Amino acid sequence: MPPTPPPVPPGRWQAPPPPPPRRSRTGLIVVIIAAVIVLAGGGTAAAILLTRDKDTSSTTTLTSSTTTTTSNDAIPNTTRIDRDAEPANTAVAQEAYEEALIELEHLLSTVDAYVATLGMEANETMPDIPQYIPDELKQMSEDLEQVSMNLLLQDLPPRYEEADYWIHDAAAAQLSRIDYDLQGILVIRQSGSVEAAEPYFAEARNQREYFQTAYNNYFDSLPE
Repeated sequence: MPPTPPPVPPGRWQAPPPPPPRRSRTGLIVVIIAAVIVLAGGGTAAAILLTRDKDTSSTTTLTSSTTTTTSNDAIPNTTRIDRDAEPANTAVAQEAYEEALIELEHLLSTVDAYVATLGMEANETMPDIPQYIPDELKQMSEDLEQVSMNLLLQDLPPRYEEADYWIHDAAAAQLSRIDYDLQGILVIRQSGSVEAAEPYFAEARNQREYFQTAYNNYFDSLPE
């Protein structure tokens, strides 16, 4: 289960540093065995295997009235990069992949909570939404795109195919949620009507619900 991100004061968004890699007892045993085998053969090597808990929960509330949907029709297709399933240096490649994976996982959790915080701030100030809200939404979107691309550039280790699929779907949903919120804010500023922006905010809530589904599926599909 990912840790609950600390609250971020409005107007002060900064992408959080990734948490340290988490190692399981099983991974440690495998590393020790690998080291013994290598020493017995007269060579040297280093192997780092990271495993993670699969349970997660999401408690962030929506920024306005909830909707019930599981549709992902509005989710943009995520660009996929062909990656070797079995890179030459498996241990090193898997360590790099898992570090990038944990960074995206942690950022998604933090962004999800902070978008809700900005939504509450926007609701309290409509129709005069302060400029820091769209500015920070744009910055979060850029941070998510960068970290998602970093993960796509890593070699995909065996057994991570399903988890990789779901975390990129979760990222796509979160990016779409932010985009719809930004469009809604733009409509309010252009028309002065909160009602005219409601379809955009409703779709943002739909994307947030799909994010929750994809994010939970990601944890459920992580290899043991």
